[in-house]
Amino acid sequence: MDTPQAGRAYERFIGTGPLAILPIESSTYGFVWSLDPAYAERLIQMPETLIRALQQAVPAELGGIEFASDPVVIPLVERWVDQPYRPGVVLIGNGAQTIHPVAGQGLNLALRGVNLLVDALRTQQPDDAVKTAFSQWRMNRDATRLASSSLETLFDRELFPRKLFTSLGMVFGDQSLWLKRKIAEAGMGVIS
Repeated sequence: MDTPQAGRAYERFIGTGPLAILPIESSTYGFVWSLDPAYAERLIQMPETLIRALQQAVPAELGGIEFASDPVVIPLVERWVDQPYRPGVVLIGNGAQTIHPVAGQGLNLALRGVNLLVDALRTQQPDDAVKTAFSQWRMNRDATRLASSSLETLFDRELFPRKLFTSLGMVFGDQSLWLKRKIAEAGMGVIS
């Protein structure tokens, strides 16, 4: 991108699906765009069309787009293990589950799992701590999976009433500091 934005990440909810713009270096960004698989395969075969589509989707202040490497299509598959631990091993993050990448909830879920495990290890024997933390984490994971899936569905459909509701919600949400704080807290697993 032409204009470096000092490590700032973006997430855009557009009609074709959520688009994450993630800083890598001073003027290099990675794009994660959740698209219909057939549309993604068509775009990847037409680099100029892909660049134009991205250019329309990203904030204007980021400037022009050129590829630093060849774009790739990676299918999104939701998976999770039912038992992410055994003696001496605990799976976290994408080792324990993969969820839709909307709003970075996979990372947030992994960090919450680590936090639950550390808290439990402070007061319990390791085997008991893992069971306690996993029980709490599983409830959090299930709620996060539902929320992530719902967000993806909400923003991925072209139905007019849903688009209108979503647009109004985004405008209101952007103006409400209280709502922004509540959404951020929910993303971090903070319940108040």
